[in-house]
Amino acid sequence: MKEGSGQTLKKFWASYDIDGSYKGVKVIKNEGDDAKFTNFRCQFFQALHDNTSQRFPYTDFITAARVLCKETLPADPLQKALYGDSDIAMLCKSFNISSTLAADILLDFAVFKRTGEVGKALNVLMDLLAVLPISSAECKRGFSQMNLIHTSDRNRLLTDTVSDLMMICINGPPLRSCNAIKYVLSWLKSGRHGALYKATGVCRKTEEAPTSTLLFA
Repeated sequence: MKEGSGQTLKKFWASYDIDGSYKGVKVIKNEGDDAKFTNFRCQFFQALHDNTSQRFPYTDFITAARVLCKETLPADPLQKALYGDSDIAMLCKSFNISSTLAADILLDFAVFKRTGEVGKALNVLMDLLAVLPISSAECKRGFSQMNLIHTSDRNRLLTDTVSDLMMICINGPPLRSCNAIKYVLSWLKSGRHGALYKATGVCRKTEEAPTSTLLFA
């Protein structure tokens, strides 16, 4: 993108070459504008690349996880046999995996390099890597969901209640897919009243309106 034009910029140049305008707007170009635009475009995309790299640094942890991609396996059989064992050991240590399970993961990794099959022990490591967040986006979504649940009108919710509601909203199935019958039955069996139950207890006395209310009739 620093050197080539994107789809929209290509449309702009094509329209400008025809009649010197873009979408009906006359484009006035002065001398030296092409060089300024090229310089600005390079600076913009370089800054975008640098900021993205800072948010997702290419750390040793990510480098070690790359050995589980089949595309990174060496073609030479000897190099493939020696490839990635230290990286797998580092990942196991980072996740505090026991030595017994780590040894099984290394055995499965050796089979994975030869056949491409993922063993049960190696699958444990892959599952851990699959749920590992690579950015703060999920955390920010959680805060947004909490603000939707814990509003000024519902500011007396307990922490456990907010946590349960967030768990349901973020990870739960869509409302149309949720079968609420078993939960309703459990609620009723616990002794709570349903919405269709008749009111129980002592009826409230009818409050008589004072004579002064006739002034507003």
